[in-house]
Amino acid sequence: MGTAPSSKLGFTEGVVRRKGYADGRTFRAAVISEHLTLVLLAGSVILLLAVVAVRAAVRTGLPSLLIYLGIGLAIGDAGLGIRFSDAELTQSLGLIALAVILAEGGLTARWDTIRPALGPAALLATVGVLVSVVVTAVIAHWVLATDWRTALLLGCGW
Repeated sequence: MGTAPSSKLGFTEGVVRRKGYADGRTFRAAVISEHLTLVLLAGSVILLLAVVAVRAAVRTGLPSLLIYLGIGLAIGDAGLGIRFSDAELTQSLGLIALAVILAEGGLTARWDTIRPALGPAALLATVGVLVSVVVTAVIAHWVLATDWRTALLLGCGW
């Protein structure tokens, strides 16, 4: 009776007896309690990093949400290895974060800093896009041997 709950969790009876968990329910409660403690510790460390990130963002002039994304990359699969396998939720959260970052950057930007960048931004938005479309269309026409209409559609991203 005492070994059935522990064998389901992959622990030997000796470990259960040494820890003093004769009852399967108290053993599960202890495992849940330890797991909850680790989750709370990790959440507290991440919250502390977020507070430090805000202070760093103020000093560097970067949007704080951009630093939050960096923290997310550092603790995710590529960094510490915390797994998050819901692709649709990840995409939705990423798009929301991107929208909030852009909105926060636009709302906190001062006109004095925007005015000098208007000319280059307009040039990049018009001539830069046109050059990108033409270069992509030429490469598509040459490499894929398509007609110019299809190559221009590929250059436009359709």
